[in-house]
Amino acid sequence: MADAISGYQMLRIGGLASGLDTDTMIEDMMKAEEAKVFKIEQQKIMTEWQQEAYRSIIDKLKTFSDEHFNLLAADKNIMSATSYKASSVTGAQGVLSLITSGSAINGNYTINSVQQLASASVVQSSARCVEYITSGRDLSEAESIAMSGKAFELRLDDMQLRLSFDQDYTNLADLADAMQQKIDAAFGSGRVEVSIVDGKYLALNADNSRLQIFGDVTAGTWEENIAGVTELGFEVGDLNMVNTNASLYETFGEEAEQVSFKINGVQFTFKSHLFSIENIMQEINKSEAGVTITYSSMDDRFTIKSNQSGAASEIKIENLTGNVFGEDGYFKIDSGSVRNGQDAVFYYNDPTLSNPIRRSSNVFTIDGVTVSLQKTTTEAVSYKVYDDVDKAQEKIEKFIDSYNSLLQELGMLIWQKKDRDYAPLSDKQKEEMSETEITKWEAKAKEGILNSDPLLWRMYTELRNAFLNKIEGAELSFFEIGVASTKDNKYGQLEIDDAKLRTALEKNLAGVMELFTKSSDVGYSRDLTSAKAAERFNENGLGERVNDIIKNYITTKRDVNGNKGFLIEKAGLAGDTTEYTNALTKELQKIKEKIETATERMNKKEDQYWRQFAALEQSINILNSQSSWFNSMLGNK
Repeated sequence: MADAISGYQMLRIGGLASGLDTDTMIEDMMKAEEAKVFKIEQQKIMTEWQQEAYRSIIDKLKTFSDEHFNLLAADKNIMSATSYKASSVTGAQGVLSLITSGSAINGNYTINSVQQLASASVVQSSARCVEYITSGRDLSEAESIAMSGKAFELRLDDMQLRLSFDQDYTNLADLADAMQQKIDAAFGSGRVEVSIVDGKYLALNADNSRLQIFGDVTAGTWEENIAGVTELGFEVGDLNMVNTNASLYETFGEEAEQVSFKINGVQFTFKSHLFSIENIMQEINKSEAGVTITYSSMDDRFTIKSNQSGAASEIKIENLTGNVFGEDGYFKIDSGSVRNGQDAVFYYNDPTLSNPIRRSSNVFTIDGVTVSLQKTTTEAVSYKVYDDVDKAQEKIEKFIDSYNSLLQELGMLIWQKKDRDYAPLSDKQKEEMSETEITKWEAKAKEGILNSDPLLWRMYTELRNAFLNKIEGAELSFFEIGVASTKDNKYGQLEIDDAKLRTALEKNLAGVMELFTKSSDVGYSRDLTSAKAAERFNENGLGERVNDIIKNYITTKRDVNGNKGFLIEKAGLAGDTTEYTNALTKELQKIKEKIETATERMNKKEDQYWRQFAALEQSINILNSQSSWFNSMLGNK
């Protein structure tokens, strides 16, 4: 009997003996169990929607921060006093540029003359470092230079030539002449010079151009490819300039195991075979030597320039081991000290040119204005520093507009009611609806997803208080500059009396901007004591207050307890470690485990029903068999 019941369960075929619609009956009986599972699935969907909503808020807060607190763009930064000052220049053009700070003093100024610009100390290779490609074979001793049937390739900048030969040569000069004629015909006269060094070695020179030797690309084998190059004593890849990707050994044949030298007292040591010339330059440039070394393939020279300009700048080189620097060094830069920089010399508010001013840099600050000298001139250049009322008003209005939008966004989420008639749809429900209907339904179902959310309510309240609470030490109040809560006070938004604001800016721009830019002496930190946090809040202007609040909610930096911003900890941030470790993701994992448990329970329940109906079918079969037997016995009598 057990085997029969098992068979019914496996096949799930019911009603053969009883005539019952087992499938429909069990399906109806399972609806209550399925509803339990779907209820948990709805919790999962609602939690996912909440996470999406929180992350949308995080994105909006990041956008707000980028638009108004960008430290790298003063024009966007509401807290930057720099952008509220302006300047205009008259006189000689292209002589200087200006950056005005918030401390710049309004007035008219003149640079009467720029006698010379500041420059840094510089030392350069005294000649080309490679000069020409020289063969490594003494061809004067060869009875015959076997070039017949051989070829190789020359590449000059973006041109190339396959030099092929149909004869051998017993005279090196004849070979050089033949090569010169072929090269001149292909590249033009004077581009590449073929010469003989010490009467023995073949040399190729191409001033201010890149010349490189390659094998015969048409040859069938590697031996045939390099045969012509090898016969002349060259090597495939030979170049008439420094290959910065190669090592000192590969480029110059440095035999010492390592080279060592000092620049401005900083010692450098490199393995000759291991470090490329590019690696060496990078190490020098990022060191404390205070110089920048570069290589120009145009003239095949190295240049070392002091990072500091001015007459006091210095480059001091001392070669220790190897042959990188020195009179005959690879870089063609001698050891010793170089001080050939100069100071900028100009006259400021000095029409008689009697008091020259010297600066070690072409960029310096005078009375809150950063001046960048760009060229010399004997013509006076005047500039004016003044308050930029238009820019200040525009920035305030943009900030208030964004602040209002943020309050409205949060307020709508907090007070939006949930319609209980709209809940997440099941897959079966979606099958009966169009895509448009599903989209509209889910949009309605998402309404009120964060209704009365305590985290959003706290942030909203903090943002409102940032405006409502008095700014300690401020000269003016928001009411005095025409900024106040809207009459209906919906969502706590603000409105601006444009005329009143402009009048206040024209009378006292610094006092107006202080309401937005004032910064407490207590630095920002999420680990401040409550007393220090309150002190910072009270002393900060509106810009700093709002910036602090936003950072508290979306910063990815951890506090002393290891926590990031409140919203980041709650919903996580894509691409951040919190994407998978936030509170809602952990909650979703627990819900998924509940779904698995409920689904397993439901499946067991369904199996139980099928077993019970299978047992019923088996019992009816037995009764039917017994009935048939009794009937047959009675019939025999």
